[in-house]
Amino acid sequence: MSVSPLDLQILYSNLKNVGQQQAAERSAEIAQQDKQADEMVRKADEKNHRVAESKDIETGIDKIKEEEQKRREGSAGGKEGEHKKEEVEEKKEKKYFEDPDIGHHIDISG
Repeated sequence: MSVSPLDLQILYSNLKNVGQQQAAERSAEIAQQDKQADEMVRKADEKNHRVAESKDIETGIDKIKEEEQKRREGSAGGKEGEHKKEEVEEKKEKKYFEDPDIGHHIDISG
């Protein structure tokens, strides 16, 4: 299949448009990559300049105060603590159904 001179004229005239379109696509990709790189640099700078807040109280005054408060509650409410433990144990026992015949009858019929 041959190419006619008229087809060549159309192709040559559209060649400029195709070239501009390809250049615009390449520049858009590059611009997008640059924008993402700038965003990553900005986030890294923010992270480096930010002070991390500690949520755990490993040591220090707050930890000591909490331990003292727990000891005071335990010693002052000794009877109350025992009463609460009994209630918890009763609730645990009530959760399970116990069959009175379990363990008393042996089935040897096989």
